[in-house]
Amino acid sequence: MLQVAYRFDKDGYFFGTCSVQEDSAGNVLLPSDCTMLEPSVKKGYFARFVNGKWTNEKIPTTCAEAIAANYSCISNGPEKHNQEVKAVMEALVEAEKDTYRTKVDDNFVMTIEEIPEPTQKEKDEAALAELNAQLETIKRNMVTAQAVGDDEWYAELQAEYRALISYTGE
Repeated sequence: MLQVAYRFDKDGYFFGTCSVQEDSAGNVLLPSDCTMLEPSVKKGYFARFVNGKWTNEKIPTTCAEAIAANYSCISNGPEKHNQEVKAVMEALVEAEKDTYRTKVDDNFVMTIEEIPEPTQKEKDEAALAELNAQLETIKRNMVTAQAVGDDEWYAELQAEYRALISYTGE
């Protein structure tokens, strides 16, 4: 007679169900990664088989919770639970992408980290890069204005360029 068993992965996380058979004496032929105990899967939790019983492990709902719980996965791991954890981490970071990001170390372990505040040097470098980009755009437009003979546009661009230069003190 076939019966339903409940599978778990190498770390005990619920993996799904399978059918198991009984031998001629009526003993269930149960693989080592299965139990006959049905998990109580709660919403917002992972079911995990530990010490012969099912437990529920809370799924973090914020990046801060994930960091506090040392939440991690293998970034390229194929296991079902690993993929579920990776999806949770990516969704959490997407919801708080201005403050948090994922990080993958040399061993492919993915974690969540807070994005540090930029240093004054980094802020200055970003501002300078933005200014240079604006100046380059104006220069390209000035060449175009000259090429098409649009003196009015050229004069506007020249004034904009001078204003940027005088604003920065260059």
